[in-house]
Amino acid sequence: MYMRICIFKSNVVNQVPAVVSPPPPPQPPTVSLRLGGREVTVVGEKLCWSDALLYCRRHHWDLLSLRSQEEQSEVGGLLGRSSVPLTDYVWLGLRRYIMQDTWFWMSGDSMKFTKWPRNIAPLRISSPCGGVDGGGLHLWGDRPCEEPLNFICQSGAELGAKRVYFHSSNTATSH
Repeated sequence: MYMRICIFKSNVVNQVPAVVSPPPPPQPPTVSLRLGGREVTVVGEKLCWSDALLYCRRHHWDLLSLRSQEEQSEVGGLLGRSSVPLTDYVWLGLRRYIMQDTWFWMSGDSMKFTKWPRNIAPLRISSPCGGVDGGGLHLWGDRPCEEPLNFICQSGAELGAKRVYFHSSNTATSH
């Protein structure tokens, strides 16, 4: 967008175009709740898994880890009440070791609870990034890491948890 700015020089008016910066883009819509001493926020922006992790680590604490059926149910309710149109899956801090079948939380929280379909975690032939089904039973699932999805951030971790170091070609995060 250009505005005209007038410059007066001895009875002559010169018009000089001036560049006006556009306003900053609005923040993505969010929906939040308190969950076990943590602030949990569903972010309306759609990002790939690694960008969602970096976003949460920059603005909150980490991608969400779910530690019990009660927390799972609370988050399911939050997703159901969201006024933000959500993707079919929503990123969690779920990650699988690349050469193993073991899943873990990027926040460093212990994985004492799971919500995989048929109680079977995806094996190493699957994608190493995990999320939760945004509707219905809110089951966990692996998704292609580059898929742009909404995501859930948390403001803190359980006592003694140490975030898992993560490196991407753009930046690195640690605890």
